[in-house]
Amino acid sequence: LEHTSPSSLGDYLTCPFTYYLKKTFGDSVDDRAEELDPARFGQLCHGALENWSKGALRDSEDADAIAAELAAHVDGLLGRRFGTSVPAIVALQGESAKRRLAHFAAEQVRRHAEGWRIVATERDLTVKYGHTAVHGRCDRIDFNAEKGEWCVIDYKTWDSPDKAEGSLQLPLYCSMLDADLGFAEAKRDRIISVYCLIGKNRETTFYGEPANGATVPEAETRVKELIGRIERGIFWPPSPTREWQWDFKDWIRGAPEDCVAKRWVDDQIHRAEGLSPS
Repeated sequence: LEHTSPSSLGDYLTCPFTYYLKKTFGDSVDDRAEELDPARFGQLCHGALENWSKGALRDSEDADAIAAELAAHVDGLLGRRFGTSVPAIVALQGESAKRRLAHFAAEQVRRHAEGWRIVATERDLTVKYGHTAVHGRCDRIDFNAEKGEWCVIDYKTWDSPDKAEGSLQLPLYCSMLDADLGFAEAKRDRIISVYCLIGKNRETTFYGEPANGATVPEAETRVKELIGRIERGIFWPPSPTREWQWDFKDWIRGAPEDCVAKRWVDDQIHRAEGLSPS
């Protein structure tokens, strides 16, 4: 495994079987769909946030002005994607995105008052473990001069912070920023990383619990274990959360073990036991 990403490793951690299917067959994408799936809805919000964070209002203390600019970016992104004929359901989704981003604007003003300032957006970061390079693109990097701390931020359009449990992404971002020569002053013990949740309401829109440099060694050990399992071709068993159903429900009727050749499953078990592939 020459290269991977925190999100890809997260996919493997969530469900090795779904990871294998996606790597083999790709994600399920329907360009004809007249509705934004969760991934594309998230991309819409991310795009608006990226455009705002590169503009004149990135350090604004006016929540209404930030919300208005974010709403304009949503309209612009939808216009470029659909032209003048935005499907009705997508238009409604656009309004939903604007409401979420208005909640974010209020939270951003609070964060600004705490001394955090945006210093980079869409930054490519890399850290290497043996022969495997882990590449990631963080949504945003903040610096707090009073605290002398750096913060790597990743936006998520989740409705609950529960999805962050067990995440490797945040500690890896700390390691990546520590390794970035462009941020030589950012040392691991002064770096934190955090998810910014863009929820449906004010209560579910907030900056979550941060990870810091102290969490990195444990995450790095786990990453090396996952890389080893991927290189040995271990993609079984599936997660009980049935992650595969989001992209491959039309292929799998019932449970995966009912639709996959027993010989393949037996080989997977041998691999997991450390035996040579049959």
